[in-house]
Amino acid sequence: MPGLNRVFIVGRLGNDPIVKNLPNTTVANFTVATSEEWKDKNGGGAKSKTEWHKICVYGKTADNCGKYLSKGKQVHIEGKIATRNYEKDGATHYVTEIIASNVMFLGDRGGQKQDTSSYQAPSAAEKFSQEKSFSSTGDSIPF
Repeated sequence: MPGLNRVFIVGRLGNDPIVKNLPNTTVANFTVATSEEWKDKNGGGAKSKTEWHKICVYGKTADNCGKYLSKGKQVHIEGKIATRNYEKDGATHYVTEIIASNVMFLGDRGGQKQDTSSYQAPSAAEKFSQEKSFSSTGDSIPF
């Protein structure tokens, strides 16, 4: 039976992406922090834990990450877990990272906050009238 190696995370960048142009492709590396919070069963106090994930992105997506992402931006990463090793000073070191196949930029665009101060949500009556815009005198249902 085949296995499944799929990861989905939503978190914030811990550093600006480091983009390198290799002979055949572009690669971007950065870290993403994911946090979880819970209440302690014994004391009832709030607890939290942050995990740091190394992300590696290739190709056009790597170019876009270098252009549009910076420390603190929120992202949704989809990819697979990979472990690689390398030799340094005669010792073997292992690195576990996420090889991203899809990166979605979340939050505001271009680092500028979107102006939502002039937006007014429609009232319940306006929503109802928009939903019931067809007449009930025998017209066909519009779907």
